[in-house]
Amino acid sequence: MIETDTFGDIGIDEKGKFSTLFETGLVHKNDFPFSNGWLLNEHEYFTHPSLPLAKAITVNKIIDDEIQITRTREKFGADIESMEGAAFHYVCLGEKIKFLQLRSISNITGERDKTKWTMKEAIANLNIELIKLAKNFM
Repeated sequence: MIETDTFGDIGIDEKGKFSTLFETGLVHKNDFPFSNGWLLNEHEYFTHPSLPLAKAITVNKIIDDEIQITRTREKFGADIESMEGAAFHYVCLGEKIKFLQLRSISNITGERDKTKWTMKEAIANLNIELIKLAKNFM
């Protein structure tokens, strides 16, 4: 269950160093809907979650370079990365819509060999948890 997300590759990449829009001063880290540069979901579900809470980043590219992967992990300290989660948080927060972002992991960052991905298992696990979650809200 994703509690907080941010855009992990929007900024300036210069001379091997990446700076977020917040670090460059182009955007203030507490401009709505951001809180210290992150998009926080404060849904009441998170007071008693049935699943582990995670911190995520959203990227618009596939990264397979170990130096970039390490640099990104150190910079953001995120548990997972996706390609759409922060946009989802951003729109829901902006529109003041309650939301939950539930993720199931099929592969690790940088792994391009799809034979090592566990897509079927990830989808099956996601469906199981979605059914449980739906029953809790009914």
